[in-house]
Amino acid sequence: MTLYNEAKTELKYERRSKASIKGWETRRKAENERLKREIAQMVVLLRESLESKDEAVNSLYVVAERMDRIQSLVDSVEEETTNNPMGLVQKFKRIWLAIKDILSE
Repeated sequence: MTLYNEAKTELKYERRSKASIKGWETRRKAENERLKREIAQMVVLLRESLESKDEAVNSLYVVAERMDRIQSLVDSVEEETTNNPMGLVQKFKRIWLAIKDILSE
């Protein structure tokens, strides 16, 4: 009878241990799924921010190119010296066309 009671007690303990292990596995699986979802969300955010960074860098390159064009226009106007009004009108015309072209972009 003593052996029977000991076996019964051990069986109850073993069942509790298995239930506890199963519960732990269930909690671990749920935690892993939650972490996977969070990682997926972070990946999406990272991708979006990298795309935004690329767009911002491209915009900066476009702005820099336009500034270079404006600077070369200013340099070309400063280099020319015109003493007649027609030359001055031609300068303003080139400046206006360049600015119009840049603004149209």
